[in-house]
Formats: sequence, C-alpha cells, structure tokens
Amino acid sequence: MSVLSPVIDWWTPDASYVTALLVTAGAGPVFRGLGSETARRWFGLSMGLLLLACTCGKGAVHPLAAAVGNVAILKLVSARHVHAVSFAFCFAYLALVRLLDAFVHDVSPLINVIQMLLSLKLVGLAFEVHNSWRLRQKTATPTTPSPTEPSGGEGDARDTSARDRAELAVTEVTVPTAAEQLQYAFFYVGMLTGPYYTYVTFRHCMEGTFWPWADCGWAPVLRRARFLPLYIVLFLFLGWMWPIADASRASSWLYGVWFIYPVFTHFRMRMYFGFILSEVACITHGLGAYPAGSLPRPGKGPTDYGRLVQIMDDKKELATAEYDFETVHNIREGRVELDVTMTSVLKQWNTTVQYWLYYTVYRSTPGTKVFRASVTMLVSAFWHGIHSGYYLSLLTCPLYMVVEDLWERRLRRRLPESRLWLYDCVTWFLRVSMFSYLCMGFLLLRADTTLAYWRSVYFVGHTAAAALYALGLVVLPRPPRPPKPE
Repeated sequence: MSVLSPVIDWWTPDASYVTALLVTAGAGPVFRGLGSETARRWFGLSMGLLLLACTCGKGAVHPLAAAVGNVAILKLVSARHVHAVSFAFCFAYLALVRLLDAFVHDVSPLINVIQMLLSLKLVGLAFEVHNSWRLRQKTATPTTPSPTEPSGGEGDARDTSARDRAELAVTEVTVPTAAEQLQYAFFYVGMLTGPYYTYVTFRHCMEGTFWPWADCGWAPVLRRARFLPLYIVLFLFLGWMWPIADASRASSWLYGVWFIYPVFTHFRMRMYFGFILSEVACITHGLGAYPAGSLPRPGKGPTDYGRLVQIMDDKKELATAEYDFETVHNIREGRVELDVTMTSVLKQWNTTVQYWLYYTVYRSTPGTKVFRASVTMLVSAFWHGIHSGYYLSLLTCPLYMVVEDLWERRLRRRLPESRLWLYDCVTWFLRVSMFSYLCMGFLLLRADTTLAYWRSVYFVGHTAAAALYALGLVVLPRPPRPPKPE
C-alpha cells in the first residue's frame, strides 16, 4: 500500500480534474458528430456550464461574473482601448478571487484554475478585437513604396499591405455577441488545463472549417500520448521515494541539494500528464487543426496567412492538405528535457500560455529586453497565484538569463565547433540545476518555507549564478564591437 499511497493522495483532491479531462477527451466524437455550428456552440457551452457547476459549486459565480463583466467591456469600450481595460478588469478580478481565498474563505483550487484560464481567454479576445481594428485602420490607409526601395522589393509596401489583408481575412474579429463570447469563454475543452487558444481558432472549430479533413482519431491521439505510461510510472515512483513533505527533513547539505532533482522531475511528470491529456482532448474535437503549410504555432495558430487563404479558397487543396495540431501543442517534453538554456526551455513549457504572455505583455511593454522579460515574469507569477514562492522563483529567472547571455556572447560564440558539445553539456547541467532549485518556490509556495529551504542549502542557486556572472565579467574578454558604418 505504501507504493500506492501517492496514487491515493494524488487522486483524491484531483479526482474531478482527471475525470473532467477523460470525459472531455471522450466527448470529441460526439461533438464532431453534431450537424451544425449552432448545435456545436450550444453543446460546448452546455457542457462547459455543467463542468463549471460540478467542479466549482457556488464558486461558479466568480467565472460567470468575470465573463459577464468582459462582455460589458467589449460592448462599451472602444476597440482602441478595449484590450487594456479588459486586461485590468480580468486581472483585478483574478486578484479578488485570490484575496478571498487568503483572507475570507477557502476558494477551491479548481475555481482558481478555471479563473486563471478564463482570464487568458477574455483578455485574449479583447486583444483580438483591438488587433483587428488596428489592421483595418492600417489596410484602409493607402501606402506607397519608399523612394529608396525599388517597387516589388522584399519590403514593398504593396507586399506588406497584401500580408495585412491576408491576416485580416483570417483573424478579423468584430465584437462577438454576448452569447458567442460566453460560448468561447466556457467551451469545455481546456477549461481546467488549457491550452490557451484564440477566439479565431475556436470559431474555426465551431464552423468545421478544417477538422473535417484532418485526422482526429486514434492515430494522432496515440502518437501524442505514447510516452504517458513512462511519465505515470516515474510520477508514482518519484512521489513515493521523495515526497515534497520530506523537504524540511533534509539530513545534510548534500542531501538537500540532491533532493531538488527528483522533486522537480516528479513535478514535470505531473505537468506532462495534464498537458498531454488536454492536447488529446483538443485533437479528438478537431480544435486547433490547421494545414501544416500555413505554419501554425502554439497559441497563435497559422502564421502564413496568405498560404492559408489560398488553401481555404481551393476545396480540392483543402481536402488534400496535410494537417497538424501545432496550435494546441502545449509542451515539447523533449526540448524541455534536453535544451541547454533557461531561455529556450521556457519557450517550450506551456507554450500556448507563453504565446499569450508574449502577445499581451512582452510585446506591449516598453524598455530593454531584461525589463520586458521581468515584467512578463511578474505578470506570469501573479497569474499563477499570490503565493510568494511563485514570485521568488519566477523573478529570479531573468537574472539567470542575464548570466546565460553573458557567457553565450563572451565564450560560446568564440569556441570552435569541436568544443561546443562540452560547453553545452555544462550549460545543460547548470540549467537543470537552476530550474530544480527554483522549482522549490512553486512546491513550497510560501516565502518563509521556500527561503528556509534555500537557506538550508546556503542559497546555492543564487550564489552560483552570482559567481558565474562575476567570473564572466572578470575572466572573459568583451566581444569586439562591430565596425562603425562609413
């Protein structure tokens, strides 16, 4: 029974979570069997509200209030400013839910998760409305080629205008009706786990624009879930051998440093399980199916709008195109395990939310790269929760990225090809160690417990990062400055 105790401890609080994932994935064929867009929209909303009632009970009032408030914002605020107002409102309401949990009464973790993912959708929809307004303004303004650039060149204004028109043709979102907004907000696929997907992706799924020609059956499901048995076995074994409850019982400094590695691996296996099942649910519903030739990206969807318009206009090509589900690809486990830098790994983890953070926060923040990354990490920490451990962990990431960037510029770029593998091996170990060290903030949650653990290992992560930065400044030569143009 001791081996099975992690199963019991994990299943009991998360039974609704796992059941909802399995039911959602299994409902895909039923959803695709509905004969009209209207039927699919109302079926999706009904299932979403049922899921909300079953998992949240009376707490369902919070997601409903946030969604209705955002409906009013989209109706009353101009497209020029609607994205900023929606962002402020949704994150203020998210803060309210966390404050209620901290000071008034316990809020179910499932309510918190649903509120988190709902906030992404509501704010993302407002940004889509704003972006469509911006593109309409841009394409309505006549442009002429630069006098220093020949007509027909790569930067030809006519080419740019054509790209803008193609993007507008695919992604245009005028303010949806209240019913359409609620159908998107409470579509049951992804309510508990993500991935984040845009209103345009949702609309294409409801309309059946692409999935009737895509393979939404067992083959892509098994291909995506083929490593799940390994992740489950590792999750059970590591949770049995090194439970997080043992964090305060480290017998020595060496054991305390060792402990962070299996605990972080256990954390990753848990997240892999949820992310992959959520992707499977998207696949069975055809959500996020796009022609591979349109170069879809996680969260964003197609990026080659001109090519997508061509495919959509040709029924024969629409039927014969190769399709993928990259739009809802939420995590690339291989890259997370093997990439050598923190910057790269963060881009592979929860990729659809990473896109949302880039689209709504990083891109909108002025200033230097480090400042924009810090603001983005701050928003990410707030989105995850008000637990101070999140902030201690996430706000340390940009500082370590500065160390990586310093050594990349001053050393790696100067190494011969034959030595790069050694540099990358060392960098990989340091990256895994830093992530494992910072993960304790996510698992211990509170500042006092997180700092107590880091203190027990003499803040080895922070110390090593500071030492590497100082060493890089002192020992490594500055890269030569590029010559000034004459």
